[in-house]
Amino acid sequence: LEAMCAVLASGETTLCLVSLDLISPPDGEAIRSRVGARLGIPPENVQLHATHVHSAPWAAREGAQVLSGLPEALADAAERAASRAVPVGVRSGRRDVGKTLSLHRRGDAGPDLGAQTFWYGYTFHEGDDRPDASALVSEMRSRWLGRAPEYRASDPPVWFDGPVDALVQALELVGDDGATVGCLVRFSAHPHMADHCNPWRYDADFPGVVRREVGRRRGGPVMFLNGACGDLVPKERVRFVVDPARVEPLPYAGPCWWLQPAEEAEQLAEIERIGQAVAHAALGALEGQDLEVELPLRLATGEFACPLDPHLPRSPREAELL
Repeated sequence: LEAMCAVLASGETTLCLVSLDLISPPDGEAIRSRVGARLGIPPENVQLHATHVHSAPWAAREGAQVLSGLPEALADAAERAASRAVPVGVRSGRRDVGKTLSLHRRGDAGPDLGAQTFWYGYTFHEGDDRPDASALVSEMRSRWLGRAPEYRASDPPVWFDGPVDALVQALELVGDDGATVGCLVRFSAHPHMADHCNPWRYDADFPGVVRREVGRRRGGPVMFLNGACGDLVPKERVRFVVDPARVEPLPYAGPCWWLQPAEEAEQLAEIERIGQAVAHAALGALEGQDLEVELPLRLATGEFACPLDPHLPRSPREAELL
């Protein structure tokens, strides 16, 4: 797992980007305040991003105390980054990968279950690239009927084939000597694949593979940005099985921990495959792009309320009644 800081400056504007292999920053205000004070910039000029890696420590598992030293560590990293600043040109590009690497995890699960969100455990049919959620629907329906989980695909299939963010975007910062100072790569899908392993492990998931591969080819550090990925997950082709010992009692609004890969090696291979594919798309997006050397940096920040999905239960009691 990694944390990374990039300090960018143009004219009177200095911006610090911070990317963390966490579900979310444990104390965003403390991080922005500490990093901003060290760099002499307003806290709002410190932009935090979490790659949302599910296998990282988080409160439900270990508590944020394991991350108590993070603000100071990030301030140190930001200060080192600023001390190494050099003039750069910018090269950017994007590659449309369609629905080959991600899928929309929310869809219609039938008249009795309605709209549902499934994380993983989809099945694929020979010669068809669409994810079939019928096994997941069967598993959920069987538990709501008070039976043991029945995880098996059925006919007709339940296609979860909604819209996705198809873009892999890449930005490369190049010094006067032609060497890569650093890269940013953005692709939107939940990095949750390493979390399927049992027991779970700290792992940067496919963003870690992207950083490794792009960095190996370009020769500089790479920051991965996830973007808006709420209903998007990697299109993993893994055989899953139910672990009866881990099935949670009702009410529980979705299949989760008791589904695990039949072969852990298969799961880890999918992390590598998807990460390599995203890296390949990012590198291809940068090929042949012009280098821009006059690119002013502008920053606008703000906060807004994000309403909850009205289809979701408002309380455990409402979920039980449903």
